[in-house]
Amino acid sequence: EKIRNMRKLFVENFPSEFLYDEYTAPNIFLYGGVFYSRNDAISLKKKLEPIFYNTMVITKDFPLEFKKEK
Repeated sequence: EKIRNMRKLFVENFPSEFLYDEYTAPNIFLYGGVFYSRNDAISLKKKLEPIFYNTMVITKDFPLEFKKEK
């Protein structure tokens, strides 16, 4: 329920951003955005912070079908 609400809140506030979830027992992680530079990721993080209190920038490989084209 909580993850569903967070997904909805993210999509409502950032409809053009990529959102991906991953289940690693017992946790579900939500990843927002796919970036090629850390500065772009930090920019989105600053936009997310007023809405989501626990955000961080990480390096992660996503499946090819999720990656944006440049």
